[in-house]
Amino acid sequence: MVFDSLKAAEEHYKMYARRYGFGIRYDYKRKYEVDGEISRVFIVCHRAGNPEPVVKMRSRNITERTGCKAKMMIKRRPDGWLVTEFTDEHNHPLIKKWLLTSFLRSHRDIPEEDKQFIRILHSVNIETSKQMQMMARLYGYLDNLGYTVKDVANYHASIRMEHKYTDMEDTMDYFRKLQQQDKDFYYKYKLDEEFQVQNIFWVDGAARRAYKHYNDCVSFDTTYMTNIYKMSFAPFIGINNHGQSIQFGCGFLRNELTEMPAYFMQSFYTFLQSTARSEGFNAVLKKYVNPQNSISDFVEQYAALQEKIMRAVSKQEADTAITTTTTWSWHPIEVHMSKVYTRNIYNRFQEEMQQVMSYNCSQLNSNSFMLVCITRFVPDHGNRSYRVTADVGEAKYSCKCCKFERDGMLCCHILKVMLQMNVLEMPDAYILNRWTWDAKEALIDEAAQGGAGRTEMPEESRRKMKFALISAQYRNLFKVPCLTDDGQRIAAKQAREMKKELADLEKGSENKSSKNGNSIS
Repeated sequence: MVFDSLKAAEEHYKMYARRYGFGIRYDYKRKYEVDGEISRVFIVCHRAGNPEPVVKMRSRNITERTGCKAKMMIKRRPDGWLVTEFTDEHNHPLIKKWLLTSFLRSHRDIPEEDKQFIRILHSVNIETSKQMQMMARLYGYLDNLGYTVKDVANYHASIRMEHKYTDMEDTMDYFRKLQQQDKDFYYKYKLDEEFQVQNIFWVDGAARRAYKHYNDCVSFDTTYMTNIYKMSFAPFIGINNHGQSIQFGCGFLRNELTEMPAYFMQSFYTFLQSTARSEGFNAVLKKYVNPQNSISDFVEQYAALQEKIMRAVSKQEADTAITTTTTWSWHPIEVHMSKVYTRNIYNRFQEEMQQVMSYNCSQLNSNSFMLVCITRFVPDHGNRSYRVTADVGEAKYSCKCCKFERDGMLCCHILKVMLQMNVLEMPDAYILNRWTWDAKEALIDEAAQGGAGRTEMPEESRRKMKFALISAQYRNLFKVPCLTDDGQRIAAKQAREMKKELADLEKGSENKSSKNGNSIS
C-alpha cells in the first residue's frame, strides 16, 4: 500500500486503530543523512515495548506496556510512502466501544481551527469548562469532541508559555503600540538592583481625562490578586458622574505596601463604601483577567475591560441625552433636577423624593426640625428619627444622616423640610457639578477611534468563525459513515467530488482576479 504523504499514512493507521480498539504511537523516525528528511518510520501499538517500572509515589493512572507486536513500518519512495511491514497481532484486550477509544492519547487531538477559536476564548478569560461547553455546542455533542478538558487545559498552559522569556519585552512593545494609538497613554516602570521589574504602572487617555473631573474619590486596593511573579495588582478606581466605577489606571507592585483602601477629599465618599465598591469592581475584573497569565496578556485583558467600562459610560450618556425621564411628582425641585442631573443620578434623587412621604416633620425652633419615621423601614435609613438644621434665608441645610457630605446629594430629610417650608428651587450649593450632564467632556478620543460609525468584523475573524462552524458540521456528517467500509467509500467519493468543485471554484476566482487586474492596467 502506498500513501501520498506521511500524514496520510498516519491518519489511515490511526483510523484503523480506532475502529479495532487500540492506540498508536511512533516508535522511531529515521532521516536521510544527506538532506535530513524523514526516510522511514515505525508506528506501533500504544502497548508496545517492555513494561515500565511502577513508581509508587505516582498517583495518576498509567497505560501498561505489554510488549505488543502490532506495528506498521513505512518507507519513503519517489512515488510516495510504502508500507513495508504490517503486523496486526495484539497480546492484550482491545477496546470494544467506539466512544472509549476517543480517550486514548493517539486519538485525542485539537484541530488547528479549534485551537484558533480556543485561543480567542482564552484571550477573553473564558474558563476551560465553559470553552468545552461552547465547543460541544458547535460539534453537536460533547462526545463528538476529539479532545478532553485536560487537553484544552494543557493547550492553555502552552499559550501562557509563549511569553515566559519575553513577557516584559512583549509588554513594553504593547505599551508603545498603545502610545501610537492614544497620545495620552502613559506608563512607567522601575527596576531593582538585579534589573528586574519591581513596579509597573500604566494609564490610558480616557482614564486621565476622567481623573480631571472625578479625582475627589479614589480607591486604591492592593489586596485583590497577585500575578505569576507574586506582584500585587493595584487598580485605581474612581466614580464618574453617572455613579459608575471607572478605572483611573493600575499597576503591579513587587514589594508589599501598606494598604490604602481609599483617598478622600473633604470626606466625599459616594453611595457605596470604598471596600464594597472595590470588591464589586474586583468581581468584574475576575471575568476579564487571569492572574496566572503573563503580564502582557494581563494588560491586554485589562484594556478589554476598559473598553467595556467606556461602553457602559456611553450607554449612560445616551440614556441622558436621547430619552426623557418621568418625574415622580411635579414639584419644581424635582423637575429642575431631572434636567440637571445625569439619568442614573436623577433616579437616585427620585428615590429620595419618594422617601419624603415616610416621615412626619415637626419644627422644634426657627432653624431646627425633627423628622420622625412613620413607616416600618426606609432604605439606607431604617426607622430612625433625624434632626435637620435649616436656614431657609441663607439656603443652608444639614442633617444628622450626613448624606450630602457622603454622597453629594441631599437626603429625603432635608427635602422634607424644604417642601414643608415651601422652598421651590434647589440651592446651587447643593448641586454638585460632578453629578450633572455638563460635568464631563468626552472621555473617548474620537480621533483615535478612527471616526464614528459601526465597524465591520475583521475578515480574518470572520473567516475563523465560519471555518469553525463548517468544520463542526462536516465532522458530525462524517461521524457515522466512518464506522463502516461502505460508509467510508461514500464519504470518500463525496469528498473527492467536493474537492474537485472547490478547485474549479478557486480556479475561476483566480481567472476573474487576473482579468480585473488586466483591465485596470
